[in-house]
Amino acid sequence: MTPETPAQAGQGAGGPSLSEGQYEFGDDENVSIERAGVSSGIWAVCAIVGAVLLGVLAAVQLYLDNIRGAILVLPLFLVCAVAGWLYFGAGRALKDVANTEGNDVELLMRALDRLAKAFRNEVVVTAIAVLVFVVLAVVTRL
Repeated sequence: MTPETPAQAGQGAGGPSLSEGQYEFGDDENVSIERAGVSSGIWAVCAIVGAVLLGVLAAVQLYLDNIRGAILVLPLFLVCAVAGWLYFGAGRALKDVANTEGNDVELLMRALDRLAKAFRNEVVVTAIAVLVFVVLAVVTRL
């Protein structure tokens, strides 16, 4: 017979699962989780910087009376802004796992869900932005 892991111990005989009980990750796990949160925050900052640069580019295009150029930059600006916002939230949720006491598994599952949503939403928003960019490029060309 093999020894039970913490996850198996909480699941026997109709008892609460690990995510329903109190569990605290150790220092090594907290460092890894916090590192993932910091990386998500860095990616968010990169996306926000990209959004700011694209916003400046759009403003310059307007200043140069190139409305078409300003309009074409808008979808890319929105992708960067949305991605930055989503990754900030995911990073904060991951850092909360490492900085709080108790119920770490439930908090980690919520944080991973936020990160998965950020990935998924960035893909969707990027696909929409590419389509909008192509449509705007064709329509403003006419």
